Amino acid sequence: AGAVMIGAQRQAVAVGGGGAIAQRHRLLRAHRHQPHVRADGDEFHLVCFHSCSMSSAELAYELAGSAKYMIGTQGSAFPGSWPYRQLLKKIFIAIDDSKEPDKGIPDQFKPVDRILRGLQDLSFYNSEDFWHAGLSADLSLCRLDNDSVAKLGEPIEKLSMVLQEALNYPSATDLIRLAHLESQSYWQENYTDLFDFCSCLSERCTESTGIQVDIRKACERVTLALSGEMPRKLAGPKSKSDKPSNGSGGLVVHSDYYGPAYQFSHGISIYFPWKSPESRVVENYRGYKFTREHGSKSWWIFLQEYFRVTKRRRNPDSLREAFTNAPEVMNSIQWRPENNLLRTLSDERLLSLGPTPIRVGEYPSQTA
Repeated sequence: AGAVMIGAQRQAVAVGGGGAIAQRHRLLRAHRHQPHVRADGDEFHLVCFHSCSMSSAELAYELAGSAKYMIGTQGSAFPGSWPYRQLLKKIFIAIDDSKEPDKGIPDQFKPVDRILRGLQDLSFYNSEDFWHAGLSADLSLCRLDNDSVAKLGEPIEKLSMVLQEALNYPSATDLIRLAHLESQSYWQENYTDLFDFCSCLSERCTESTGIQVDIRKACERVTLALSGEMPRKLAGPKSKSDKPSNGSGGLVVHSDYYGPAYQFSHGISIYFPWKSPESRVVENYRGYKFTREHGSKSWWIFLQEYFRVTKRRRNPDSLREAFTNAPEVMNSIQWRPENNLLRTLSDERLLSLGPTPIRVGEYPSQTA
């Protein structure tokens, strides 16, 4: 990670690389250096993550207030896809140009405006070879100021509580599962685009009364906090004519993609796997600010209930159940699930489970 100071305007650019989802809570270097930067009268203005699956609601909460903006991907990030030399040149040129008076944009905002309008376009232009090779990627620019991130908190709480209530109704549970299946996913379907999930779920809730009305309203509040606009019917991929903006709006300033795999990306993903993760992941996720601040109304509380309700029942005719009652098992050692079944069976029993052995002299002739 590194930092580039932009003039004396109390602005900075931080570029972060490396890291993985499992270590997300440990790679917040910009957050760790933030007190030292502010003590000198400066601040981080832009944090860039050139790493897979970093543009998420969980990370935005952790970094809230540490910088003004964040650039990252929800899906894959390819080595060599970001032209670091050209990015730095664009930053330095913007700094030099800001020293000249400009009637349209105040000097203190001119570098930021030029950088925000150019970094994404430059990164995508440099990724053209990956696009022609058939690969897909996305890139988004999100706000990290406390006010913008806080606006997502209450809608997330409301969505979590409504979805928990909806899990009590089989028909509503099916709607949630279908929207989860249909919406844009990342990282082996462990993360889901939050805007797309809410849009897909809202479209499926067509009834004018009952729990579906509450679901639709909760989804609309989340999409409004993310994009600054009410959700529209997704008839296809987003238009690429939109340009990055530094104006007012939702948490996501701009998002873009290339390739078909991420065509329904809208800038911010959320942890949404199909089954309960291992204990280490659970412990880390519970320690996130995104979970701690919302308590019993957090997204994790909904996930726990979702895993429980949608878990498929065990097959009563399982072969393992039959093996546990086999005489060889019952008479050898007390059955425990972690024991290796084959070690508890006699040689005769093992032979009876497989094909009939070929005796010496019974091998088929190898000659034609």
